[in-house]
This record gives sequence, structure tokens and C-alpha cells, in this order.
Amino acid sequence: MRRTIPLIFFFYTISAQIALPTFQAVHTPNTSSSSSSSIFSDLKSLAISLNSLTSITNSNLGSVENTIEAKNSSFNVFAVVGRNDLSEQLAGTGAAGGKTTFSSPNFVYNTSSSNILSTGNTIESMAGGDNAVINGNKWMAMALYDGSTNGFKGILLWVFTDDMINSSNSITSDGHTVTTAKSIFYPANSGSNYNRIYAVAIDGAGSVAYSDYDGNVGWNFSNNQQPGSSTGYKSVSKFSRDDGFWGFKINGGKCDGNSPGPSIFSANGFGIGNSNSSDGSSSCYWNGSNTSSSTYVGFVFTGDSETSSGDLP
Repeated sequence: MRRTIPLIFFFYTISAQIALPTFQAVHTPNTSSSSSSSIFSDLKSLAISLNSLTSITNSNLGSVENTIEAKNSSFNVFAVVGRNDLSEQLAGTGAAGGKTTFSSPNFVYNTSSSNILSTGNTIESMAGGDNAVINGNKWMAMALYDGSTNGFKGILLWVFTDDMINSSNSITSDGHTVTTAKSIFYPANSGSNYNRIYAVAIDGAGSVAYSDYDGNVGWNFSNNQQPGSSTGYKSVSKFSRDDGFWGFKINGGKCDGNSPGPSIFSANGFGIGNSNSSDGSSSCYWNGSNTSSSTYVGFVFTGDSETSSGDLP
């Protein structure tokens, strides 16, 4: 009896040692991305930070780009636009990876990936919206300054539904799918047909000042932009062949930079652009009011800074 007791104890000890690694192996690390979990709240917080930056103009970009890109690891400024450098005269600059530091109005293309607009990475989906309808969708934003000393107007936010909408509010489901910055502009929409979007304007206090979540807002940069199928812009010397809008109209408004329009430069209009004219003839609007400035500037960005699985060219 005395000799059997140690044998039984020894067997029990070995069994416990063998079972322990099997138990540990069932645990897996958390590999989820944290950059998309707070995009909307980060945009509201960003607006407060940008509001503190003064005397920002199209010739004095200050630290706006750095402030935007430091707010969320997915944020990447891919264009800076201003009077005379909006669409037809907005030239590109090449950079490996599609990231650059802007010193003047320009757009950036990725020399490491077929000169595609911005990085070419998939845009992080919107999350944390004050209206759940925008969550899970791709997006673009623009920080807008009117060129005065305390000139921050706010952040404009385009949230893409992937649908098309026409002037009669007829919807084509999945008519224009957005995954990357390039796919926001390519393929170009025909006249009187628009990207169906949710539109938001965040003010300098970090509050949603204006919004349209009804699903009838239509936006088309320009029906004659002629973007390249692999790049998303006309050429490295001009973003658009003909006109373009960095703005939208709420309350179900539609806009197109080229004829037949309509324009953002009226009631419920926000942003800047070339309304079927020349880049030097544009204006800067906030909720239908002309800021009467010639030194306004917009910093256009989206959430494509990081490489994620499933990136599309």
C-alpha cells in the first residue's frame, strides 16, 4: 500500500502538467483595429483643435495638416485646395506611400502604387456617429478656413452610401461603391446623377451644426472630371478636366461642379469649388452665406492612412 501512493501522486502530477499548455493554447490575441472605433468623436474633437489655429490661408497652411493627422492614426490629408487651385488648376505631387507634407495647394498620389490618389488603402469605415445611419460607411472630410484671422468655419463630412441618386430622387442601389479615395471620384457620374451621401457640418465648438441624414443629398465632383481608371484624377498636372466642387447642399440638395449643375453657392450650401467656370472665380460658402474671401483654403482628408486587410487598388 505504501508503494502505490507515490505512484498515484506521480501520475496525477504529470497529467496536470500536460493539461496546462493545452488550456493556455485556446487564448488568441485581440487583433481588431482601434483607429475606426472613434472616428466621429475624433472629428468633433479635431474641430475644436483646428478652431484654435489662426490666420490660416491658402498661402499659410500653418500646422493644420499635422493637427489632422495626429488626431487619428487613419487620417490622411490627400489634397489642399484654395482659390486658383481647386480642380482644373489643382496639380499633383508624387510621394512613395501617398503621404506628403503640403506647403501649398496640391493633391498627392502614390508613386509606389500606379500613381493612385492618396495612399490607395481602404478607407476606415465611419463609427461612433451621432446618427447610426452613417456608421459602417466610407467617408471624406474637409477642414475649411475662410482666410481671416479667426477663420475656421468647420469640418464638412461626406458619408457615402454607395448608392446613386438622380435629380428626381430615384435611387440606384450600389450604383457608385466607395472603398478608396480614388473610388470617390472614379468612375465619374453623368450629368444629373450623383453620389448619394449623408452630409454633416461640424463647427469649431465640436458640435454638429448642420446635418442631413434623410438620404436625398446628391454630390458629384464634376461630370466632366475625366478621372483615370487607375488613379482617380485627370492627370498629375490637373485634378479635373472641367470644374469641380469640394462642398455639398443639405436639405436634400444636389450639386455638380459642371453643367448642368446645380451649384452649392446658394441656400443650404457649404464649401468651395469651381462652378462651371474657372478656378479663380470660385467662392467660399457656409450654410448659404458667402464669406467674401479670396484666401480661403480647405484640407481634404479621409481615413486611408493605414494598410488593412482587403485593400483595393
